[in-house]
Amino acid sequence: MKEPTNKQCPKTEWIIALDEIADHSNRIACEKGWRDTELTVPHVVGMVVSELCEMMEVARNAEKKNDLWSEETCREMALECADAIIRLLDFAHHEELPVGQALYDKMEYNEQRPYRHGDKPF
Repeated sequence: MKEPTNKQCPKTEWIIALDEIADHSNRIACEKGWRDTELTVPHVVGMVVSELCEMMEVARNAEKKNDLWSEETCREMALECADAIIRLLDFAHHEELPVGQALYDKMEYNEQRPYRHGDKPF
């Protein structure tokens, strides 16, 4: 199995876009006062989880109405997913975490893994 490499990630369009989104997200957070106090890792993780819980709640409510894959429900779930991504990218940028490189490395590693990572159920 191939391990993640430490080589520099080529600055492909998607990595550049990710970096720009992270920078923009952090800039907005700073402008809106969300960086006036230092956030702890548990605080940030909790906020990301809360956004994912909101996405799950949208899905639950839609399932009750047999409306899970309607355009409206998909849009609401996408917005909650975007909130989680924005929070993660803001934090990564603020803490100078090389998330673009890590994403590249992880995807490269996952390409080399066996089907279902060796028969994992999910």
